[in-house]
Amino acid sequence: MIAAAAPSLSYDWSQALSDLGQISPIAALTGFMLFAIIADLAIPIVRRSGVVAMVAVVGYTYSLATAAYRWKFATLGPAYHGYATGDSFAIFFEVLFAILGILTVAIAHPYLVRRGLREAEFHILVMAAVIGMMVLGSATSLVTIFLGLELFSIALYVACGFARADSRSQESAAKYLLVGGFASAFVLYGMALVYGASGTTLIPEIAKNIASSPASDPLLLLGILMMGVGFAFKVSAAPFHMWTPDVYQGARRCWLSWPP
Repeated sequence: MIAAAAPSLSYDWSQALSDLGQISPIAALTGFMLFAIIADLAIPIVRRSGVVAMVAVVGYTYSLATAAYRWKFATLGPAYHGYATGDSFAIFFEVLFAILGILTVAIAHPYLVRRGLREAEFHILVMAAVIGMMVLGSATSLVTIFLGLELFSIALYVACGFARADSRSQESAAKYLLVGGFASAFVLYGMALVYGASGTTLIPEIAKNIASSPASDPLLLLGILMMGVGFAFKVSAAPFHMWTPDVYQGARRCWLSWPP
């Protein structure tokens, strides 16, 4: 059953370019993030923050413009054998998260300068978190969902310990890492159970299998339950929210709008 659900592996350059076009806002922002990392390493420290901030703003703006162009003129559809999509739903979130990134750069700059924190590192972490959220918005597979979720989460783990001289910030990062890792384990194990019950990680195929099979499948129900518990921890939904006050108390103010 699993072998029958596997997608065709035939691939050529035209298909690769088509798939890349479907996720072009994400790819563009990823390229700018890599450029920002290189700039952070190569540019003298006195000029580093301003250059990286400018790269971040240009990256968000270019990603936003790419998404808007695709929404208006491009053919929208699935990519990478159904593991991602570039449809209007994905583009909406790409536009939304790019705007949030631009606002974060503008709002955080005075705080970072006043506190003497490393502004370049901050902007790179924000870009990584935004890319993770964009991947989540375009995901149509459990695998892609997990990749986007973890990229977003890992950036936030690092960001909570951003003020390395502050012991409260380090405590916040440690607690967030432990709770986040615990939640990720629940999500991943739940996804494995859902895959075992349905034979695929593609969400549309899982929906078809659920519709055509008994809803009382214990393996499927347990997998969905474990995924729900993991996501509840991630978004701090009651009754899995007890970790949130400790993490928020130690995190820097410029990050408080990003963790769940």
